[in-house]
Formats: sequence, structure tokens, C-alpha cells
Amino acid sequence: MVIKSTFVVNAAGIEVDRIAEMVGARNFSIVPLKGTLTDFDEEVGRLISHEVHVLPRIEDMPHVKAVLPNIYGLARSGIYLELTYRSDRVVREEAVNHNIKVAKELFPEIPFERHVVRSFIGFMAYTNADTGWHDFVVDIPDYVPNWVNIVLGPAGVSASPMLGKKVVELLMQSGLRLEPKKGFDPRARKGVQS
Repeated sequence: MVIKSTFVVNAAGIEVDRIAEMVGARNFSIVPLKGTLTDFDEEVGRLISHEVHVLPRIEDMPHVKAVLPNIYGLARSGIYLELTYRSDRVVREEAVNHNIKVAKELFPEIPFERHVVRSFIGFMAYTNADTGWHDFVVDIPDYVPNWVNIVLGPAGVSASPMLGKKVVELLMQSGLRLEPKKGFDPRARKGVQS
């Protein structure tokens, strides 16, 4: 199969490096960092109105200790982190127990173990093994013009609007011609509907 395009934005998540490699546009390295999160029901969600984090300590590493409300009225806890294969999609009991323990440490009066709705995993692209941090990659490789690689670190979703602007700038610098939509007001967007 052959796909032709003038411009490509490679935002393939944890597979971004493999997609870039297909066309020789891989100018970064990633290691998949698996995170397990646990959601608690609406009853607990009504009790958790703000995000609570514990500052990282050596003995907590590499895990994140946080409890926060989500947009669906649930509460969420985690993140249990593991360096593993990107094919490892298993939610481990150890990870779920860690997330419940974290929630109970922060809110000891709530019986979180009786309110678990689901636990799930996601992957982050761990890009800087020297510093142990997850840097962003948003650029066009010198040797593959008109190809934009995007690798998001933590806060990827909340950073998306600025990353979107950066991608548009890169594409325009590569020759993409864009015209502003008449009457468009970026502040007039509707809120998230659940």
C-alpha cells in the first residue's frame, strides 16, 4: 500500500517512533513508560473537589502519588509506573493496590477499596533517560521535510493547544498555505459534554 501526502503529522502516541522509522524520520528515542490509574465511583467523586499530590520522595520512585477529580464526576488515583514492553497492556493487582493505598494515605476516612469503578493503563513516551524526565518532541527532522514528529510528555493533553500552534507554525514554515476562517472565534468553543 502506498500513501501519498504533502505533509504528515506523526502523533501516533506510543508508536510514534515506529511510524517515524518507516520513513527515516526518527530523530529521537523513546522508552515506553506504562502507568496504571484507578477510578472511583461518583460517591467518592463528590468528596474529592481538588487535585492532591504528594511531593516525590526517593522511596516513592518512580510512582506518582495523586488523587484528583475527573470530568465525569469520578475520583482518580495513581500513577503506578513501570518500565515495560509497549505490548504489556495488563492491569496488575499490585498497581491497583498501590493506587488504593495512595488514595487512603491522602484521604484516610474514605473506604476507597469499596468504590473502585475501573483501573486502566496508558503509556508515556519516556524520552530522556539521563534526567529521568519526559521531554516533548515537536519538530521536523532535517532529512525528512514536511514531516512533523510529536512526542508528548506529562501534561500532554493540557499542553495540546500550544503544541497545536507549534505544529501549525512548523507546517507553515514548510510551505503549507493556510487562510484564517472568516468569523472564527477560538474563545467561543463549547465545554466538554459528559
